[in-house]
Amino acid sequence: GTFKEVDKVDRLIEVYGDSITCGYGNIDNDRTLHFGGFYTNTEDGTQTYWFKAAQKLNADCSVIAHSGFAVRYNPYGAESTQTSIPQLSRRKSYYDTSAYVVEKIPQAVVLNCGTNDYIYCTQGIGGQTPSPQEQANRKEAFVAAYVDFINELRGKYPGTHFFVTTSMMIEIENFKPLVEEVIRRAGGSDV
Repeated sequence: GTFKEVDKVDRLIEVYGDSITCGYGNIDNDRTLHFGGFYTNTEDGTQTYWFKAAQKLNADCSVIAHSGFAVRYNPYGAESTQTSIPQLSRRKSYYDTSAYVVEKIPQAVVLNCGTNDYIYCTQGIGGQTPSPQEQANRKEAFVAAYVDFINELRGKYPGTHFFVTTSMMIEIENFKPLVEEVIRRAGGSDV
């Protein structure tokens, strides 16, 4: 027999985030995953919210995410050695640092960012809790960096809608106001 040509999908959802976005431990039915450990047999990108949403919308799904990544800084290593989500978005891939070339503009971008930033803001690197003033400074820097990232994506993807989400993995009552501030400062009907 012959194969019928499959219609190209016109819809694209692009998602940015961290381990939660990747599906880190999302099929760990036996609860074998311990914080700090990673097993590929407990992660399935096709079982993430993003992939499932794309399926329901008959859309392609592009995920730019990595465990531990942050918009600005995370608590897992020296600030000078970290790769941020905005930096990653400008590359061809994690390992190929040449410039990313836009081939298809997504209709929707989901930003599931900030979990690691929030931990850095409140717990610091290596669990060294910063002073209240330093926490406030870090939170402000995070919000500003997040808004800059949204504006950078707006320039790259004109006409796209941006969905800023919050993590269920941290103190939502304390993190949500930061995300709401990001949305307020980003402004526009596209966020």
